[in-house]
Amino acid sequence: MNKQIIGFIGTGNMAESMIRGLTATGRESRELWATDIDNARLAYIAECYGVVPKSLEAIAKETNVIILSVKPQSIELVLTNLANHLYRDEQLIISIAAGVTTSQIESYCGTSLSVVRCMPNTPAMVGFGATGLFANKKVSASQRQEADSILRTLGINAWVDNESKIDVITAISGSGPAYFFLLIEALQDIAIDLGLDEDLSKILVNQTAIGAGHLAQTEVNDITGLRKRVTSPGGTTEAAIQVFESGGFRKLVKDAATAAHKKSVKIAEKN
Repeated sequence: MNKQIIGFIGTGNMAESMIRGLTATGRESRELWATDIDNARLAYIAECYGVVPKSLEAIAKETNVIILSVKPQSIELVLTNLANHLYRDEQLIISIAAGVTTSQIESYCGTSLSVVRCMPNTPAMVGFGATGLFANKKVSASQRQEADSILRTLGINAWVDNESKIDVITAISGSGPAYFFLLIEALQDIAIDLGLDEDLSKILVNQTAIGAGHLAQTEVNDITGLRKRVTSPGGTTEAAIQVFESGGFRKLVKDAATAAHKKSVKIAEKN
């Protein structure tokens, strides 16, 4: 068996982003196998990236890394069909199925497996993702390194030592892009209300978000300092910040993220 072969079960947007990233960083497309219940989607991925379409059984038997990129509601059926074909000992399972724990994956397969559970976010589709990762006890150092290398094609990786922290990552970076998009929407709307045309509003707000993000990366340990440098005493920014603070902005953000965290835990418990 060629130990360079990675098998994708499911070829949705996140899997496509990984395939794109892997081929862009030198992984040969013939070393990337894929299967999908959607034959048209599989044909598209094969044509665009040169990956090799294979059966579920072939991926289970002949790859050393299997990437589960299926919807959580389909995971049990996929894994029970996969279980009889896994060769197990050296095989690594990487799952990006939301809310499905490593123990659940092992339970569905009926055996002990090396499993890395991941929580990427949507900016991963453009190479700026933040992915949380957890490895169960069976994952070796070399398997962890391989998982890190694969997921790094999507952006940055953040490993946690307790699987419950994946639910926190889900609430912060997994759902987080939507929080920023909501703020962008609100700013675009008020820009139009105040007299700017729609196109200009979008350009200015989007660029402001990009610029603020880049600045935050330069001083990641002092975001408060960055905010204070923009907030001149008696100025326009201070007037806006005071409205945010008096309106309970921080509590609102806390309540929203807490709700997302609780929902993530509940979804995991249901699976």
